[in-house]
Amino acid sequence: MLMQGYTNQVTDFSAVVLAVRQSGADVLATYFSLDTDLGIFARQLRQLGATMPWIGSASIANVTTRNLAGSALHGTFGVADFAVEANPVSKAFAECYQTAYKVMP
Repeated sequence: MLMQGYTNQVTDFSAVVLAVRQSGADVLATYFSLDTDLGIFARQLRQLGATMPWIGSASIANVTTRNLAGSALHGTFGVADFAVEANPVSKAFAECYQTAYKVMP
């Protein structure tokens, strides 16, 4: 296992990316709090040849992140919270999901 940190609002993640590549990791799991950092990291990760499956925090699906990263995020996965009781739309989604899959989302 490899744990890497970074300073917010940097523009060069190559040292982090190279450490990830050299670690031999099968999967990459990230938590980024700033969309711009994640967008830059994603582009550099793919430019430097890292191809392992990638799962990230909710920011990986953010519009700003997707616009910055473009195709570098293709094939990634994001984890986000879901609250059934949050609003009528989430309640309706939960009902449809439960009907279709026989489990709560």
